[in-house]
Amino acid sequence: MKNIFKLLFVLSIIVSFSNCTSEETSNIDNQEVNELLKAPNNVILENSFQILGERITGKKEGVEILDINYIDLPKDFKGLVANVEYSVDGEIKEVMIIRNIFELKFEKDTVIQFSKIDRSNSSVSAREGDIYISCSGAGCCHPSGTYNPNTGEITTSCKCEGNPGGNSSCIMKISDTKPSIDDAP
Repeated sequence: MKNIFKLLFVLSIIVSFSNCTSEETSNIDNQEVNELLKAPNNVILENSFQILGERITGKKEGVEILDINYIDLPKDFKGLVANVEYSVDGEIKEVMIIRNIFELKFEKDTVIQFSKIDRSNSSVSAREGDIYISCSGAGCCHPSGTYNPNTGEITTSCKCEGNPGGNSSCIMKISDTKPSIDDAP
């Protein structure tokens, strides 16, 4: 009987320590998520991956944020440029989110299509000051951009990385609402 009590005591201590460890791991994961959603100049893209996924797709399920790359902007600038790679029901897509930047420069020969605004099917609308750039055309088309610190200009484009011949089929779509799941590549 004494051995059973000792065994139960040891097991309860092990369970207690494992709960503390998993809580610490959970807090670390939340801190990492917060850092991934923060631009280098400390502007927050979104509060969570779930909200970001819903904001760019309008879907609450079947969306996974795969990668976020930011263009470095001055530390005191209150905007951001984020290229978000995501998956909707297993199909990989990209969108560039530009916040609080209203003067954009486009590469020569860029074909631009302004999206029709359909606010009726948007459960989560864009944040004020957000612009979405997505690309359609050949499967290799994706949004990209650069920042010139000397002029303060953002230059955006839709390109086929590794396949420059495919660039002519790329069409840049610009909107203040999320890109349509049907038109993004």
